[in-house]
Amino acid sequence: MRKEGHAQNAIAANLEVHPSTISRELGRNQGQRGYRPRQAQQKSQQRRHEAAKATKRAPPLLRQIEEKLRHQWSPEQISGWLGRAGGVSLSHEWIYQYARGQIRNRVSIEQRPAVVDKKSRIGDWEIDLVGGANSTAPWSLW
Repeated sequence: MRKEGHAQNAIAANLEVHPSTISRELGRNQGQRGYRPRQAQQKSQQRRHEAAKATKRAPPLLRQIEEKLRHQWSPEQISGWLGRAGGVSLSHEWIYQYARGQIRNRVSIEQRPAVVDKKSRIGDWEIDLVGGANSTAPWSLW
């Protein structure tokens, strides 16, 4: 940054960000040889990856997800709520995969009775089809 002769305030104004943003960027990513954009990007991606792994495994977060699932919230609803309420970015797909791992006494689809394939009983229909692809109902994925 300074190698080019620009002050932090001028860079911030040019990028339309607060000067503290530039200061934090430099502080986090400056090495012995100064600020190097490619190295800064790699450091940023590594921090993001580590934070995402830690966040997903945090017991309080998992308890919140399990509570919402018990109240029949869909993974999309939970994902949206986490983003709005706690600033946590967690995909609905990750929540869905987590929920499938939590189902007790689950039976593999290969072990289901042949009568299920006939779909002659109400419980045999896949509920995601009943809710529809763009449904906002809490059961749209279940």
